[in-house]
Amino acid sequence: MSEVTNSFSGRPVLAKHKAFALYYPAAFCIAQIAADIPVLLFQISHFSVVMYFMVGLKQEAGAFFTYWVILFAATMCMTACFRAIGAG
Repeated sequence: MSEVTNSFSGRPVLAKHKAFALYYPAAFCIAQIAADIPVLLFQISHFSVVMYFMVGLKQEAGAFFTYWVILFAATMCMTACFRAIGAG
């Protein structure tokens, strides 16, 4: 949910850059996603290791990495969803 507030606060700057033809808003969005990936990888990795083994799920590498990929994909989707709400 913090993405909504960040999107609203950065909107005037983005509009000014678009008006002065500095760069396209899509370039800003792509840069945000690229900057988020390392941070989300770190956060998701720590969260998934603790949660997966604390809950006591299967002790297999394949099952863990399936959990990790699904969790990472869901996090990226929710981040994009909240950014879309903030942009609209």
